[in-house]
This record gives sequence, structure tokens and C-alpha cells, in this order.
Amino acid sequence: MCIRDRNELVGLSLRACMNANNIPAAAIMTRSILKRLELSLLDVKDAREMYANCSGSACSHSMLGVIGAIPIAMSVADGGIAGRCGDVVSYLDEWLARAGSLKFRFRAWLTEREQAYQKQSQEGDTGMNDLSISKSPVPKLQTFVTNQVTINRAEFRDLVLELEHSFQNNLGTFSQQLVSIAAQLKEPVLRLELMLYIVGADIRWSGRDLLESCELFAESVHNHAT
Repeated sequence: MCIRDRNELVGLSLRACMNANNIPAAAIMTRSILKRLELSLLDVKDAREMYANCSGSACSHSMLGVIGAIPIAMSVADGGIAGRCGDVVSYLDEWLARAGSLKFRFRAWLTEREQAYQKQSQEGDTGMNDLSISKSPVPKLQTFVTNQVTINRAEFRDLVLELEHSFQNNLGTFSQQLVSIAAQLKEPVLRLELMLYIVGADIRWSGRDLLESCELFAESVHNHAT
């Protein structure tokens, strides 16, 4: 069987696993896809098409946590993750430069509150069977007034900058930093949204989904290195 036919078979198998909501089998197929990306047996374009064809079949957060490792691997393979890290650092630098003003932070809270309301109105029918928490809670005014939001985002900005540097130098370190950052983002706040953007994630992901996907990706990197 040629490489292209084998890749097509892997994609069809993953889709079948997802349609059956067979999470263990989907994890096996996802690991196969990650390995093929790492060995250059599957190019990013084909992997992206494969993911697009099956990602809509995910019917649980547990399944998202498994297949989510695929877009992370694609973002690493094509280098897009580095540019998105830079985007987030630039965005946060601009935000933090103005955050010394209480007036600015209050206006930021109003803007983010309105955005949360809009997202909540769009999250009615997600097709997810185990969706049990809101993905877009209203931000707490207290964190903006007390300046805690500035502290949190400044710390996150530094973590993203470190992530960008490790991506350029050591993929093993990078993958472990991904897991470490994801473990801190259990609540659906702006930092989680920015991290989802960085890794090229599906907007349906929760903090738990992100962590599970990063762990599976890190496992793949470690296995490839050894």
C-alpha cells in the first residue's frame, strides 16, 4: 500500500472512530497521524483536510481532547504556532501598556463583558453531548478593578514569549511548556482563548480539552525523540 493510500485509510478510520464515539480507538488513530506528521509521511495540507473532514463529528469533550492534538501538531509542522505566539505577545504588550489606567481597565471589562454575552447567545446548539459548563462566562469586575487581571495577563505574556523561544530551540521543552501552560487555564477566560488561538484549536475546546490535547502531543514528541 502506498503512502497516500495509507494516509487515506488512517483518515477514514479516524472518522469511523469518531462517528462511533470510540475514544480509545480515536486516540490510537490520532497517535498514528501525529507520528506520520513527525516522519513526514503525511504533509500538513493533507492532515488539515483530514482533520476538517472529521472534526465536526466530535460529539463529546473527551473526543475533542483526543483529536485536538492533531491541529497542535499541524501548527508545529508548518511553523504557524510561532507567528501566533508573536501575535499574542504583541496584543498583550499593547493591552498592558494601557492597563495602568483604571478607566482603561473598566472599559476593557465592559467590552469583554459584551463579547461574553454575544458568545453565550451563539453557544446554544453546540452538538456536544457532555457540554456542562458555559464556555464564555462574564468577566468579573473585581479582577479588573483590583488590577489582578493585569498581573494574570502579564504573567501569561511572559509564558507565551518563553513558549515561542523554546519552539525555536527545543521541541521537547516546548511540548512540556505547552502542558504546563494549559494546566493553568482551567477557567474559560481570555488567556484560554488566546492559547486556543496559538495552538490552532477548535473554538469548542474547554480548558480540560486543551490540557488533554497538549498532553497527547507531548507524549508523541517524547516517543519520537526516544
